Amino acid sequence: FIVKFIVKQEFFMFQMYFLSIILNVLAGLILLSKKPVEDTTEAPGKKRNLIEDMNKSLSENNFFQNKSFALVIAILALLTGIIKLFCVAKGGIIILGDLLPALAGITAGFAILLNYYLSTATVATKLPAIIKTIFVDNISWVGIIACAIALLHFIMPGVIFF
Repeated sequence: FIVKFIVKQEFFMFQMYFLSIILNVLAGLILLSKKPVEDTTEAPGKKRNLIEDMNKSLSENNFFQNKSFALVIAILALLTGIIKLFCVAKGGIIILGDLLPALAGITAGFAILLNYYLSTATVATKLPAIIKTIFVDNISWVGIIACAIALLHFIMPGVIFF
């Protein structure tokens, strides 16, 4: 009864919209702050790219390096993404209405949880190649995509897929 009442209320969707944007941005920034697995020492005269600059500046901020904060944001982003798949604004299309923000939240949440598990696990974990490539080796790109989708969702809230 209570869930049905809450889902029917129009204001609930504005809260989910706001949560989706904020959590996708925070999850993206957490993913951008993750230090690369391999040690990247700078060679003299080596040019750094934008991702390395963002990674370095966010890595120095202890706020994004806090594992408890990252874990909470990951769980909330994952849950918000799942809820946004099925609860859309009035007149929206179920599943397709907020597809990209929902998938961005689920993907970013999963990436943070996987990174958290890998950093705290006491046993060696063998990941499938595709999972390792996307969620470990290219974790910064997942963060950039989550932030970009959050920005697009903020700018174009009524567009299908956003």
